[in-house]
Amino acid sequence: MWWFLSCAEGLQDSAQISFTLESPEITEVEWVCEDNLWTILVTTKGWTGNGYLWLGTTERTERHPLYSIQAAPDGSEDLLRIRLETTSDWRDAQAGQRTGFHCSVQSFISGHIMVLEPTFLDAADCYTWVGEETSFEAVWSDASLPDCPE
Repeated sequence: MWWFLSCAEGLQDSAQISFTLESPEITEVEWVCEDNLWTILVTTKGWTGNGYLWLGTTERTERHPLYSIQAAPDGSEDLLRIRLETTSDWRDAQAGQRTGFHCSVQSFISGHIMVLEPTFLDAADCYTWVGEETSFEAVWSDASLPDCPE
């Protein structure tokens, strides 16, 4: 009986981990497109409620989900990733699976990343990059990107 009670007490103590969920902030974004595969990693300070990635050119845009693959147990950071195969026909693009944007046109592609706060899934932070051969307005002026906190 003594052994059972001591184990129960130990479980209660270790289960009382306390931390505060704060709105996540994007600290690093890495993207690589090689061998017809886009890999995009997003590191955040704080846990996320996942996020979204938009890829776009002046002709069209795509939206893909970003999922957490490595959240710190204490809520201090998160790592989100997406891998997208390229497809020869842009009409075969599929959210979270395939993109019609080929590696060979990276300089024309712009991206927008939004991470969500973990409790209510509101926009928490955003990161945007613009291809070398285009401008933000040319790609995103007609797209309906959600508002991001400033």
